[in-house]
Amino acid sequence: MPQTGLEFVGQKILCDVELNVLTAEIMHMNLTNITVQEVNGTYNSTLKEMGFLYPVNISVWNSSLTKNYTVALRNPVTFQYVNGKIKKVFANKTDPEWVVNIKKGIMNMLTLQMENEDVFTKKEEGISGTCETVYNVKERRTEDNFKVFNITKVRDLTNCTDTPYLMWKTNDLKTKECKECDKEMTQPIKAIATFKCNVTGERSNAFIESCKSWARYVMTPTMDMDDGSFMVMQNQSLVLKEVKSRKIKPLPELTQRGNIKFIFPELVNDEDKYNVTLKKVEFFVNMLSNQSFTNFTLDTPSHFIHLVRSLRECNITQLRQVWNWTEKTMYKRDWIVKALPYVNKTDMTLLVKEMFFNRTINITRHGEDLLLGLGNTQKPTIKMIQDIKDTCELLKEPIVDVTRENVTTTLRTRRACWLSFGDMIYRFKKNERFVPSTIARSLTDCRKSWENSKLSTAKITKVTHKMLLELREDVVKMHCIEAMGNAGLPDHTELLKETILDDTRPIDHRVAAATALRRIAKEIPRKVMTILLPILRNPTEDPELRIVCWRTTLECNPTPAMMTLITKDVNKWTNPEVRTFVLTHLKNLAKSQNPWEKDLAKAARYAILFVRPFNITSKVSQNRRVEFFTEDKMAGVKCELDTIFGKQNIIPRRVSAKCDLRHRQYWDLFEMNIHTDSLNDVLDRVFGTSGSWPKRKSIFDMLNEKRFTETVDYTKDELSKLKLKVSPYSKLTKRHASAQFKMFGTDMWYNQLDDTFFEELMDVGKLSTKMIDVEAELMKPQRINFTKANFIEYTRQFPTMMGWPISVNTTIGTLMRVMVNTTFTAEPSLQDVKQTDLVAKVNVTPEVIFISTRSFGCHTPLNKLVAESNNTGNFTMPLVTKLKIDYDMKKYKFEIDHLKRDRVDVLNVKHNVSLIHEKTMCGKNQIFKKNITVINGTQTGTPVNYTMCFQPYTDSAKLCLNITTFKAKRTSPSLAFRGPMLLEVFAKKGTYTPDKIELEYEPKELSRWSDGVMQGLVKLRFVSDKTDFIERVFTADIELEDHTPVVYPTENLKTFTSTMKRSDIPAWRAKCRGFQMATENMDVECQWGMPKEHRKTVNQTEKSLQREYFVKFVSDRWILPTQTVHNMTLLWADVPEWLRTVGQTYKTWAPMVKKMIVWNMTPWDLMVEPKQSWIENSYTVCLKTKSNDTMDLIFVMPYQEITITNMTSPVHTQFLKRPLPTIVNSIIRPNITIIPPPKTCHMHSSKVMTFDNVTVNYTMPSTCPHILVKDCSSDERFTVLVQNITLREEADTVKSGLKSIVYVDKHKFEFVTGLNTRDYTTRELIVKDNGRKIFENYERENIPEVEHKVENTNVTLKRNATHISLISGQGFTVVMCVHSVHVNVSQRHWNTTCGLCGNNDGVKEWEFRTPFTQQPTHVTNDTKFGISWVVQGDDCQDPECKLKKFVSFPLSRIESEEVMIGESKAACFSNEPVFYCPEDCTPVPMSDVFLNSNYEPKKKAVKIGFSCIKTSDPATAYQRVGGQTFTNKPADIFREVEVPQKCNCRQTCINASRRW
Repeated sequence: MPQTGLEFVGQKILCDVELNVLTAEIMHMNLTNITVQEVNGTYNSTLKEMGFLYPVNISVWNSSLTKNYTVALRNPVTFQYVNGKIKKVFANKTDPEWVVNIKKGIMNMLTLQMENEDVFTKKEEGISGTCETVYNVKERRTEDNFKVFNITKVRDLTNCTDTPYLMWKTNDLKTKECKECDKEMTQPIKAIATFKCNVTGERSNAFIESCKSWARYVMTPTMDMDDGSFMVMQNQSLVLKEVKSRKIKPLPELTQRGNIKFIFPELVNDEDKYNVTLKKVEFFVNMLSNQSFTNFTLDTPSHFIHLVRSLRECNITQLRQVWNWTEKTMYKRDWIVKALPYVNKTDMTLLVKEMFFNRTINITRHGEDLLLGLGNTQKPTIKMIQDIKDTCELLKEPIVDVTRENVTTTLRTRRACWLSFGDMIYRFKKNERFVPSTIARSLTDCRKSWENSKLSTAKITKVTHKMLLELREDVVKMHCIEAMGNAGLPDHTELLKETILDDTRPIDHRVAAATALRRIAKEIPRKVMTILLPILRNPTEDPELRIVCWRTTLECNPTPAMMTLITKDVNKWTNPEVRTFVLTHLKNLAKSQNPWEKDLAKAARYAILFVRPFNITSKVSQNRRVEFFTEDKMAGVKCELDTIFGKQNIIPRRVSAKCDLRHRQYWDLFEMNIHTDSLNDVLDRVFGTSGSWPKRKSIFDMLNEKRFTETVDYTKDELSKLKLKVSPYSKLTKRHASAQFKMFGTDMWYNQLDDTFFEELMDVGKLSTKMIDVEAELMKPQRINFTKANFIEYTRQFPTMMGWPISVNTTIGTLMRVMVNTTFTAEPSLQDVKQTDLVAKVNVTPEVIFISTRSFGCHTPLNKLVAESNNTGNFTMPLVTKLKIDYDMKKYKFEIDHLKRDRVDVLNVKHNVSLIHEKTMCGKNQIFKKNITVINGTQTGTPVNYTMCFQPYTDSAKLCLNITTFKAKRTSPSLAFRGPMLLEVFAKKGTYTPDKIELEYEPKELSRWSDGVMQGLVKLRFVSDKTDFIERVFTADIELEDHTPVVYPTENLKTFTSTMKRSDIPAWRAKCRGFQMATENMDVECQWGMPKEHRKTVNQTEKSLQREYFVKFVSDRWILPTQTVHNMTLLWADVPEWLRTVGQTYKTWAPMVKKMIVWNMTPWDLMVEPKQSWIENSYTVCLKTKSNDTMDLIFVMPYQEITITNMTSPVHTQFLKRPLPTIVNSIIRPNITIIPPPKTCHMHSSKVMTFDNVTVNYTMPSTCPHILVKDCSSDERFTVLVQNITLREEADTVKSGLKSIVYVDKHKFEFVTGLNTRDYTTRELIVKDNGRKIFENYERENIPEVEHKVENTNVTLKRNATHISLISGQGFTVVMCVHSVHVNVSQRHWNTTCGLCGNNDGVKEWEFRTPFTQQPTHVTNDTKFGISWVVQGDDCQDPECKLKKFVSFPLSRIESEEVMIGESKAACFSNEPVFYCPEDCTPVPMSDVFLNSNYEPKKKAVKIGFSCIKTSDPATAYQRVGGQTFTNKPADIFREVEVPQKCNCRQTCINASRRW
């Protein structure tokens, strides 16, 4: 270990090598007199610098391994030796490969090739492969005139070809011989060998007298330095002792064992070993299960690692035994499920397949975790992939009840399976460079196994069947797209392209397909860019889709010219969400110093020159990045945070955080994705004007509420009929939220909340469940144990000059767990009429613990010589709390357990470096009995200790950070390998640290609260079980007085007073008093501590103080021409201890925080300058709001001023220009700040003004109802119909009115305009609820205002002198007058409405949408748009509407002339729906519409296209073909079709009783 005290541990083998020449080419070798010695000591640095590598200061003793090696090496070998080369090697059939390799290491010394030159280079074959070798030959003569050649040859072991090389991340061992492997081998190791030989004779016929070799293997994990971190040295000496002749015994039967090249041994199954393996599995499972509900120990990760390794040693029979053995003990099976994915064997995937086939696995508990873990398989085989494919196809539908919960569980498990299947395909292709076509096709067909599943009708209701159809179209397709993205096969490009370009697909599918191209983009960048660039440049596309296309385009590594061409379009984009993201991402990319992104960074620096600056506000998409990179170690970390907003989104639609580690290769450390969509309405329900937050009640009021009662649905049949008559486009994005967590590129956790969850969770802002059920659930102990395990093992092996394999082994085991134990109790009961105490106890314990081991050394089955770096760490922060609500006294009491031990470790990270000599005893029965010698590294440097503690006040608990390390004697390539290190974060008890802290609040003088004087008592109690502990109680009397409206400018609006006492120090007092002035300024003064008379100058005013400490808070406001400034100032008399601690902490950590957070993660600018504060002993914070929607934050400290500019605010800066109290009050009522204003649609007799302010000139025909506005999302929360009513026909006029029907909350509300029966002149408005009259409204003044709350709904009806209003908690309001209807919708209904009022998406160009096709049809004719929303009648006797919708309207209904196509007759049908009178009915002439009036309505007609077909008999064709649809066929002719006002039906139509 060169970086510590230069310690070493080693082994020395002494023996006689007998070489017998059998023929001219065949030689026989035998090893005798074998002695094994163990050595350790330290280097002599002087000799080391001279190049002498053998250690001095040696301790040598004979080893117990002598007998073992003598037995292992006793058999002779024979080899073919031709011209200094070893051609073939023959050995005993029973000799293991490792023994033959050691003997090949001796033969390697004999490899010698001479040429006529003195210096030459050859590709020489040796035990390490064919390596470049440099010869230096010096010729001299002895005293006897014999020629002697002194040969020095240097072999570069990192520049070899055909190197026997072994690398595995699983137990699936494979030896690879390829150039890529040779390059990969050299990454962590620097290796060189030097030979010095003395040879006599001639160059063409030389005789070796002696030969020595020195080989050095240096581990350089983070940098190419000669010293390295660990070093393995091998020295060999072969000296001629004597030459003699003797008879050779007959040789045993030998088999050829290759040539001189090293051969890796094969794994051999050992039954005795397997018997011990089962015992090991049982032992480690028991150890882990014992910690299922206790805190982890430092040994827990090691137990998990050994469990994985033990399972790897099992065959399929033993794996089945282990699985069956844990069947009845669920906590033991939990650990088996966590370990199985890392076994990485064909037997493991076969066992998984059997689990699901035989249904021996609990899918709900284990299915998803097990299958997600399979994505970690690093070396999958075709058989393993096929097993997982079969498993995925088995996951169709639940066998038990087909409920939403069971189907959702099956789908989550199915998703995990297909994603892991895609990951395995990707890794297989990465290893083998190809993928069979059958495997690639299986992903394109992944939906079929679900879609072809046949469900028993006895198990399924209609609702469930509909749910399954939706899942097939939505969720299952999404899983398949994500799996294709994990696989990364170019075969799927066309299928993904089809999904991306199809704008009828859900936006989530299109985004997932664009994301899925990321892995494919590296292989076919041009094709991927041609798919994505049109989407990126299209301003009408979804912002999230465009941003994902931008991200994926960068994976194609565009050139600077291409990047510039793309970003030039950015200046034209009006969509701020996309533009700001591209701009911030380009800025961060241009600043990157990461060499792995140098091409992209260069392109970004060119492209950003052509992008104009753009104002960045808080609600736009942005990219934030932090990265660190060190050139000397060639390593770096990059973390990114993406926030993506959609149109009109209040919260981000997607938040993505990702961290990558770059060191020689790319590592995905972790990735977190949170996706939400269409949740504006959820926020509106909570924080909106009519939401639950503004109308929130105390817990006491909620406990008194009645239980929820079911309401009868009066509207189900009518709405079903209405939906059949008018099926508008719907298919807008459903509400959902999902969260995904990945580690090292593999899914670790996933959860999705669908639309049904939000509907069941909230019903108009409140929990919609029965109180008795709530209590039953509260009585049950709620226990959550979320545990995730991760295991990484990475091993490389290659041969050394002595025939021992050298290996680099990295093992990382990580366990993460969050335990939550919660109990609720109510005394005596929530349902009891008596007063109730409600007690909640919560115990939360998050834990993370890991172990990381990196070893480097040589080994044989008999012993190992290893240098090892070991890192362990754990993080835990338990929290035990208790909340008690005293219903009688209306008191709240909160308890938290404090430090019950003298020290509580929060974070502990330890690092150590050791040398290990591990010896294994011979014999099958002793194979696991090891004798281990550990030599810890001694330090030649001085330990350095950094300790910093934060203590709020004297004798309180401390939070400390301790770092202990050693300064290296020389520069180390990796700090982690330079010796022991310790990092601790811990809490430590003080002298008077309590065991428990109690906080209690009790209101006082409740009778005065209504007068604006609110008083309360707060108690803070510190409790301990120690006998010498003095209990301390802080009591605070609090009073808040709200005064009457201001009369004088200097009058106080509100006054706050608080007085605090301490039980342990009677003389101690604290008093605070605050005022809110009429000028909107605030003034707060506090004094606390022991009595102390002194005077202090505050704001140039001398002030008399009575306590030790004094603080003043001032909020001033003044308006400048372009900005508004708020000031907050803190002053003190004597600096408190906690403030000194904060100041010291600031000086230590501020520079790092400043660089990490402000400069790297935000677009802000930061400036620090020395400047003395204008107020002595003060801190001042200034907030300046500017006109460009940004603000500046200024911190003025006693001797320094920090300014952060261009900050974005969470609300509009115009809002921040208000006074500070108004801001605070408004933030408490978030509906003012986050919910944009609602939109209104107006409907008059002949005109409609849509939500997007588009005027539609349309007169409704006759009395047919129309859909004015409807919730066309999947919720279908409300529907509003409107129709004309004829009130009275006069000579030249017709007095008409409006009728409106509102369906909401299972109720039907009718607003009917009529004539007052008193004079038949004035109009009246009557409101009915499910046919029952509620109240009426007349056209007269002084009518009393009435409010009516509809029982069991969130609907309120209000009446005043001019109109009647229906206010619904569903986020809409209908205002009905006798002449018009007004519908007001909140922001939750953005882009979810349809009907005459439009779709409320803010785009006027898309307003005229008809409901006729799945893809919304846009029209430009007002009449055609209006008539499309008619609700057709039921039959010929329908009293309100006799119009019928004809999908294919026959031309013969309006024309009697024949239509000819050439010389043939034709029958023509409309290619779009037409509303017309039904069969046996005719339109009434306009002059006869009103029989008692001369008024004649205006004729309305629409232009309709007709598609024609040839026929010999048009009359017959019109009868037979009329039922077919011609929707997608081109129009051959166009005709004007009049919209009938009324229809006259003959008796034949009435008698037929046809239902339409």
